[in-house]
Amino acid sequence: MRVAVLVLSLFLMVVILFQSCAAGSAIGKDAAETAQFSQGGAIGFVVAFLFLVGGAFAIGVPLVSFVVFLIAGVLTFGAARTTAFAVGAINKDLEGWSWVSVVLAALSFWDWRGKRRMQTPILQPVAVSEGFCAGCGTKFAAGAKFCAKCGAAV
Repeated sequence: MRVAVLVLSLFLMVVILFQSCAAGSAIGKDAAETAQFSQGGAIGFVVAFLFLVGGAFAIGVPLVSFVVFLIAGVLTFGAARTTAFAVGAINKDLEGWSWVSVVLAALSFWDWRGKRRMQTPILQPVAVSEGFCAGCGTKFAAGAKFCAKCGAAV
C-alpha cells in the first residue's frame, strides 16, 4: 500500500505541476480572470510540493505522509471555497485535488495503523503448570499460593 501511495502521489504531483503551469500562464477575458488563473496556478504549485513531500514520507513515516496530505486537502478545499474561485474551472479542479488529497491521507493513515500494529509485540502467556507466574513470568516455588515478585495469585 505504501508503494501505491508513493507512486500515486508522485504521478499526481507531475499532473498538478503541469496543470499549475498552464493555469498560471493563462490569460483570461479580463484582469480579474487572469488574476484568478494566476492565483490558482500558485496554489497548484504549493499542492504539488505537498504531494512531493507526502510521497517522500509514504514508505518510511506514513504518519507524516498522512498529515501532509491532510494539509494539502484542507488547503485546496479552502482555496476552492474562497470568493476568488467561487465559480469556474479552477474551483472544480481545486475541489477535485482536495478529495484526492483526502483519499491519499486516508491510505497513509491506514498504512500507519498497520505498521504500528505490526510493530506491537505479541506476548505469549506462560503456562501456570510450568511453575511460572502468569502475571510477571517469575518462577515460583512448588506449593506457593502467591508470586513472590508481583503478589499475583498463582
